Amino acid sequence: MVSDRLITAKAVQMPYSSNGSVRIKGEKLIGKFVIIRYERELFFVFGEVAIYPYHANLVVSFCDQYEIASGWEHQPDLVEVYDPGWKVLGGGWLDLDQKAQTARVYGASSAYGPYDRPSLATVVEDTDLFRQYPLKIG
Repeated sequence: MVSDRLITAKAVQMPYSSNGSVRIKGEKLIGKFVIIRYERELFFVFGEVAIYPYHANLVVSFCDQYEIASGWEHQPDLVEVYDPGWKVLGGGWLDLDQKAQTARVYGASSAYGPYDRPSLATVVEDTDLFRQYPLKIG
């Protein structure tokens, strides 16, 4: 069945893995996320806070992976995406609990602002990540 919705979504864990499986060391992944939009696609980009201490680290890694023009506006916490077709729609924190099989998002990015809730709703509806880890907000 082909969706007639205008937006589709994909979850992308950094460092990038082509098989799309979520990688968690131990019982929990505590990380950060950003939502990035390109035309009719949303990307829920997330990674462990130990590897990505700033939301900008996720943005620059994603841009490198997808060969999107970007650069440091203020290192280490702000990356600007130069291609006007791409837009960062905020971010926050993400906790994945493997034992409880739950996900929780909360907070906001200092650099990119709070995550866009309608975009997050699309991500939750469209991605396997939130089928595997039902989402709690707050």
